[in-house]
Amino acid sequence: MAGYDPDLGLIGESPNSNPNVYWLYSDNYLAYLALMKTAPETSASIARAMEGYSFRPLERWHVLSGEVVWDALFAWGSKDVGITDRVRAETSSPALNMEDWQEYADRLLLAAINAFNRGDTNEASDLFVRAQEMFDDLGFQDKAFVEQGYYDTYKLALYVIAGSSLGMSAPERQSVIELMLSLQENDPASNRYGGVYTEYDDNLKPLPHTDTNTETTSLTILALLAK
Repeated sequence: MAGYDPDLGLIGESPNSNPNVYWLYSDNYLAYLALMKTAPETSASIARAMEGYSFRPLERWHVLSGEVVWDALFAWGSKDVGITDRVRAETSSPALNMEDWQEYADRLLLAAINAFNRGDTNEASDLFVRAQEMFDDLGFQDKAFVEQGYYDTYKLALYVIAGSSLGMSAPERQSVIELMLSLQENDPASNRYGGVYTEYDDNLKPLPHTDTNTETTSLTILALLAK
């Protein structure tokens, strides 16, 4: 994956906007998961590098590896933690409790996977359907969309991952995958080559000043690997 620093054993946030910032969570944790099958040596290197830092992880992402986490985490916001001058992490913050968390598609989808992981298929299905109702055939019109005015690509990937995890692959699954792939930078002359753009408009085009990043690209890989 582009942006990998062999000395740090980590991948940078994005090739242009923040090439020298390395996030343990969520970027490198998701890259570690995404590269397990496709680049196991790099994945193992990321895991070793992350183990070398003392920090409290952003646990909600752990549901993607089959773990069960505390339900309250999906209502907690996150705060940034500076670990070194280049390495940072996000960690859960109960002080930033979000009573409206079910208005965000990504949190609903992660919570659905968590419910499935612990064997509560009814709750998993209910949470998945709530997120699905926010899908407008272009992306997720959740509270973030209303506030921002644009779509987040990573939520498309989470939709595919959650649907596959729950065995509830939505009828629009293939069109969602095609949309994600259309947001991949394929110009071999670009330093973003292979990365996936983070945000797009209602014309299904990346926003003019948006960049590709590790989080979105890693989740897209995980979505493509999902059965």
